[in-house]
Amino acid sequence: MGGCVTTFISLVLFVAIVLYLPGLFAASFFFRDGIVAIAVAPLLSFALLAVIGVFFHSVGISSEWWMLVISTVVLSFIVFLFRNVATGPKEVSIASGIDWRTVIPYVLLGMLITGIFFVGSLAGFSSFAQLFDNASHLNSIKAMANGGNYSILAFDSFTGEELGSGISPSGASTHFYPAAWHLVTALACAAFGVSAAFAENASLFVMVGVVFPVSMWLLLVKVFEGNRKLILCGSVCTLAFSAFPWYFLVFGPLYSNLAAFAVVPIAIFITITVVESCCLGHVGIRDGLIVLAMGASLASLQPNAVFSVVVLSAPFCIGTIMKLLAERGISIKRRTVVSIAAIGLVLIVWVLLWMAPPLSTTVTYPWPAIEGKCQAVIDVATLALRSNVPQLVLGLLVFAGAVYCIVKKNNRALVVSYGICALMFFICVTSDGTVRSLVDGFWYNDAYRIAALVALAGIPLSAIGLYVVCNSLGKLFRLIRKEGFDESVPFLAVLLLAIALLYSTGDVFSQKIGYYTPFGDIQNRLDWLGSSDTRRYAVDEEEFVCRALDLIGDDDKGVLNIPYDGSVFAYGADGMETVYRGYFSYGGDSEKPESILLRTSLVDIAYDDDVKEAARLMNVGYVLKLDSGGLGAEESTLDDDQAVYAESEFQGINSINDDTPGFDLVLSEGDMRLYRIAF
Repeated sequence: MGGCVTTFISLVLFVAIVLYLPGLFAASFFFRDGIVAIAVAPLLSFALLAVIGVFFHSVGISSEWWMLVISTVVLSFIVFLFRNVATGPKEVSIASGIDWRTVIPYVLLGMLITGIFFVGSLAGFSSFAQLFDNASHLNSIKAMANGGNYSILAFDSFTGEELGSGISPSGASTHFYPAAWHLVTALACAAFGVSAAFAENASLFVMVGVVFPVSMWLLLVKVFEGNRKLILCGSVCTLAFSAFPWYFLVFGPLYSNLAAFAVVPIAIFITITVVESCCLGHVGIRDGLIVLAMGASLASLQPNAVFSVVVLSAPFCIGTIMKLLAERGISIKRRTVVSIAAIGLVLIVWVLLWMAPPLSTTVTYPWPAIEGKCQAVIDVATLALRSNVPQLVLGLLVFAGAVYCIVKKNNRALVVSYGICALMFFICVTSDGTVRSLVDGFWYNDAYRIAALVALAGIPLSAIGLYVVCNSLGKLFRLIRKEGFDESVPFLAVLLLAIALLYSTGDVFSQKIGYYTPFGDIQNRLDWLGSSDTRRYAVDEEEFVCRALDLIGDDDKGVLNIPYDGSVFAYGADGMETVYRGYFSYGGDSEKPESILLRTSLVDIAYDDDVKEAARLMNVGYVLKLDSGGLGAEESTLDDDQAVYAESEFQGINSINDDTPGFDLVLSEGDMRLYRIAF
């Protein structure tokens, strides 16, 4: 266990270095302040790594992990050398400057909370969420690490060598996928020779515990104009929302979207900064380059992050335009015309993209309406959103922050951003059709992703709300304080109380009254994911696969499998070269006729020459069955909701038993079998 801890820490440090070192050099080309460059670094690192990965693949280079890392650092350093060309790096416009010490609580709290809830829920560092999307995540990470293809334009869950051998069930070529996060995780997987799941957990720890808190710190420094107390309050609230990042870990799981949203605050910071430059007449080539790099990074992570930045930053940008043009003496009429024109341009582009054929599948994704209007309003007000567990304390802080902004006529853009996101969520969960598609379609009409936007918009307001509470109690203490009383004491006391209330798991209360606090709910869900009782790829099945791999040895023949028995994870978790690496990696126009024949008729291989030829063309030599007893068997780990596919779509494999001609039994234990195809 000690060695695993050391390896995990090493992986975390490696991922952090890969995300911060290359981007730091590039960010220093754009921003003079060192701490700003550090905070911006991950956004640029993702873009640089994606570009280098595409370049290597396009020129036919199969990359070792170190080649990609070193090339990215060198490219970034070359950019850094040109930092003083022309006007030099940008100065960030923040009234009171940047106190780098204010980032410390973000990092410390981020790692502590993520360690407690995420790492603490793992059943070992190689455990993983056995949810639908994670089959794709793990298998693709493993293929990247094994095959040396780090191109997001040639994405697949098979290596180039495997595709050439024929074992892929699809005849389609590789395709684009926003896999920049997968790329970073695959580098860690390859560098340390660990499983994809081990690398995935370390990568997620860095994204949730470090990258997102530091990104939010950067944005709040900008929005709060260096107000140290407000910024400190933000450190308490950043990870307090169930909707993000926590529900991205327990639904889907939406790991690539989590990575994209983790750097969205950086992108909002950059957007506001560039708009300021435009209004002040200081816009230059660097502004265009940073926007281009930002767009490339977000698109390489998850394209809906681009639209998220538009939604969240638009009110700030309009407010900035109005304010800075007023300072330059521009009339209210002209300022209004400019603002309306900017909004109109954004809406026109939005509609055109919504109508674009390549995005049609995304914007029309068929999630049904799931709530009534009254319940949706309650969910927004209590921040229950998709969790069904109200976050009452946090909801009150958001409300207090919104009221404060309106009354003080300060940071009203925060209220507008939050209102827009809340309305988007309301539309998403209460309706379907064209309006919802137009408003929420870029996020797959998925309420979980829209709820995350509400959380991102709510963090600054909750920080202000907490600041209001701290200040109010501070005034009370000033009335009763004695000579020499330290005013920071009540402020810190309220922050500690807020941490206790916001992140409490409420175990005692939940046992007595049956009520779970928001983080009690999160902990239960994360624990459920890590529990051996909920695994479809059960512990004994994984151990069986590892023994099977020892027997297969260096044989390069593929292994036919039924993905619904848990073996969908056998490649990503343990490296077995299975054929079916996705729950629905078959069917459709792209599936090879050989794959169809083997799925439906493999059992007849002893008598059917076409089946023998299909096995030869797909280079398969083994059959793996982890639930030979089928649905209803006492020892079965088949998913009841999906077992029908195992029986209807894979009858050619499902019908094989120990007496079937053409198959030699290699390994048997309980209801698990490994057969060698005898032809």
